[in-house]
Amino acid sequence: MNLEKTLDLINSEGTILGLYLSKNKKFFLGSKTTDSLETIYFKVTDHELKMYINGYITLNELYGFSDNIFIVTKSGRDKKTYIFDQYSCNLTFGDLSYNQINIDMKPTIGLDKFSFNVDEE
Repeated sequence: MNLEKTLDLINSEGTILGLYLSKNKKFFLGSKTTDSLETIYFKVTDHELKMYINGYITLNELYGFSDNIFIVTKSGRDKKTYIFDQYSCNLTFGDLSYNQINIDMKPTIGLDKFSFNVDEE
């Protein structure tokens, strides 16, 4: 699957959680796991992403909503993609909501489009 990275949501000396856009304009997150070296990619909706970024759900809860998951493994020049409907793993910072992540690990720009807009009456 060809994904284009649009933003690092969590970064500490490299991407821990990245936001990607597919060719058909679907959002995917790429997350490091605590139990392997691979990155796991999973599809999220705009609303689910906003729920996470605004601190309403944890990364693990967000991951649980996805039914489109894949892992890309690299060994030398060999690259393999494995696709899953469900996959059990431990995401880095998975038990935290986004507002619990250290501010120094978050981007300074690019998150404004994921804020909830509340109309005042």
